[in-house]
Amino acid sequence: MFRISTATSAANLFGAGKNGFRDGNLGSGILPTDFNAEFCNAIQEELMGIVETSGQVGGAGTYNHVMKGLKRLYGGNVRVITAAGPTALTVDDAGLVLIDATANAVAVTLPAVNAITAVPLLFEFVRIDSVTANAVTVSRAGADTFVGGGTSFALSSQNDFRSVMGDATSKWVTTSQAVSSSVMQLMPVATPTLAGNAMTVPAVQFTLGFRKPNLATGGVDIVTGTPAALTIPAGATLGSLSGKQSSIIDIVMNNGGTLERAVVNLAGGVDLSMTGLISTTAISAGATAANVVYSNTARSNLPYWVVGRYDSTQAVAGQWATQPTLVQGNGGQAGMSMRTFSRLRLNTYNGYGSTNTKIPRFTNVVEYVPGDFTYADSATLGASITIVNPGMYMWSHNANLASAVQMVGASLNSSQLATAISAINAADILAVGETNVANSTGGIGGCPVWLNPGDVVRPHTDGGAAGATPTTSQFSFARVG
Repeated sequence: MFRISTATSAANLFGAGKNGFRDGNLGSGILPTDFNAEFCNAIQEELMGIVETSGQVGGAGTYNHVMKGLKRLYGGNVRVITAAGPTALTVDDAGLVLIDATANAVAVTLPAVNAITAVPLLFEFVRIDSVTANAVTVSRAGADTFVGGGTSFALSSQNDFRSVMGDATSKWVTTSQAVSSSVMQLMPVATPTLAGNAMTVPAVQFTLGFRKPNLATGGVDIVTGTPAALTIPAGATLGSLSGKQSSIIDIVMNNGGTLERAVVNLAGGVDLSMTGLISTTAISAGATAANVVYSNTARSNLPYWVVGRYDSTQAVAGQWATQPTLVQGNGGQAGMSMRTFSRLRLNTYNGYGSTNTKIPRFTNVVEYVPGDFTYADSATLGASITIVNPGMYMWSHNANLASAVQMVGASLNSSQLATAISAINAADILAVGETNVANSTGGIGGCPVWLNPGDVVRPHTDGGAAGATPTTSQFSFARVG
């Protein structure tokens, strides 16, 4: 565009070199400013550029082409949506879209990203109601995608917002969105349903930020969707025991932008820290392991979220007839309950290893939750614990021995396994106690130690024979942090 430059223009009217228009005064010999074709064509094409770039066709008798074009190009429209829909937005809704779901759930569909050739459309969605029970879902049209994954996103609460801009081809890019406040919110899990001795975890919509499948990448994929319900069939114990409370963990996985559900028994010690990927086995009546994650279809190496927990006690394991006593969504301090540390409790001496003659064995495994470590009992090697996950561990060892003044304790990575603990390298001794009187129980307890993967801890003694009450010989080991 340029300023008028005909011979009759008002020279320098707006400053040096900035000509303008003037009225004429024929009595004074002042001619009015003349138009020329060049100037008129410049004005016409500048304005028609706005009209045509915004996807319109000019025509006589319409007087809002330019304003409509500016609103399309720069998101100057305002639309309020209350209908259940789905409401299909158009390019003339580009701008602020206020959604009120007070009366019902609301579904909205964006226009095609390429609705206007080479023009990046901008929409800002804001939820203005407080009825969180009514879902608000914004979906893409056709085969368009949201960068980061998913085919839709949710506005879950009042003042939740998201701004998206199209790339004019096939993708919507999130330019801004609401960030969770310092008050952690709970995941929206639903109460499981029971039928035919099976338990079904219902379908619930989630919007979750998953880590990237590449563990060396720190990005996040935000996905909105409703994973299909998952049924734990009759016969599938998931490692739970009859008459004992079990905690079933509800998991949502990101399978390339599609959300899928999985479950696992908390007691199985599976790593649920969300710092890695998760693999699953297809669930069936034969799903009886506590340390296996089960889903509708077997999956390998997927990012995941721990979203909920269901505590229940079933009279017969695998017969899901009693409603859970706790239905808990993840979030805030509740997340701490979704993690279990491994633990082990043994009692009753059962002699020593035939090769490792100072490493005792135990008759009874009172409790064993694997995951952070593995426990092994060998007729030749005795009892041993191998660390899987680094952390702080606590142990205790009590012994009832026939002879007085016998040393009992634990050794770490020792190679002197046929040598009394009182005589092995001091660096290999975690701690020791003693039995002062024959057939009395003594030992040491409450000993914390930091251990690393591959470390091997063993109950270790001077090799004395079991005393009169061998059941009081016990060894306990647990991760505590």
